[in-house]
Amino acid sequence: MPQSGRENPHVRRIQQTMNVRARQIFNNVVECAHGAPGMESSMKLFNISLFQKKLMPFPEFRDAVRLVVRRNVPGAKLENRDDGFVMSLNGTPTLCNLRSLYVDYKKSPKDYDALVQRYIDSLITEPPEHTWVEAQMTLRPTLKNGVYLQNAQYNMQKATHPDSIPFAPFVGEVSVIVMRDLPGTAVAVTQNLLDFWDVSFSAALKQSMSNMNMMGLPPVTNALMAGGGGKSVKQEVGLVFEGDHLTATWLLIERFRDYVGQRLEGDYVAAIPVRNRL
Repeated sequence: MPQSGRENPHVRRIQQTMNVRARQIFNNVVECAHGAPGMESSMKLFNISLFQKKLMPFPEFRDAVRLVVRRNVPGAKLENRDDGFVMSLNGTPTLCNLRSLYVDYKKSPKDYDALVQRYIDSLITEPPEHTWVEAQMTLRPTLKNGVYLQNAQYNMQKATHPDSIPFAPFVGEVSVIVMRDLPGTAVAVTQNLLDFWDVSFSAALKQSMSNMNMMGLPPVTNALMAGGGGKSVKQEVGLVFEGDHLTATWLLIERFRDYVGQRLEGDYVAAIPVRNRL
């Protein structure tokens, strides 16, 4: 038996070994927790959460998505853009704006992996080759800004089979194009596709507007009020709509504009921060 007051060398070696092993376990946990981009993640040790999820700012989110695409889409070439990237695959460029995807991510950061995977699937899934009769009910009008159109037209001209996106001016730098709204993705109607259908852009746009007119109006997610002090009556002075990728496009529809005018009892100014918010 060791004498009182003296340190047993065997005990000291055991403690040193345990300390080294504990540091190794902790370092491995930290490495795993930081494995996902932008995450000080939800790794648990002995059912104790060591880190909390961290919301990535847009530049970090954008870079993380680019990296995932490069790793998971063989043969794809990416050209960086401020809002995302241009992906060229099999000679066909696709302009990828990640702003709307980032809005979805901010609502539910824990769904990052599923959101990005769904986005990648939409990029690499070949849209069906519909005839005009088959495509008519899938058509939707969509608002796009001048920068999007300029970049899209430039990149489509560099494709193996050059193409373009027909559009009609709406207001200012915002124009309307026609999209095919398909399960899990939306695909622009190009001039080559219109030629294949033997249909004019105006006819396709008319059909898309008719389709959207048959849809229900987007819900109001927030109403801004003024007044209400004392016995005065509060008045709606602003409305916020937030929904799917077509939310901003409702500005094209007369009955939607009339509805907003009636709610606000007069003229109003509309802002489009992203396509799913108005």
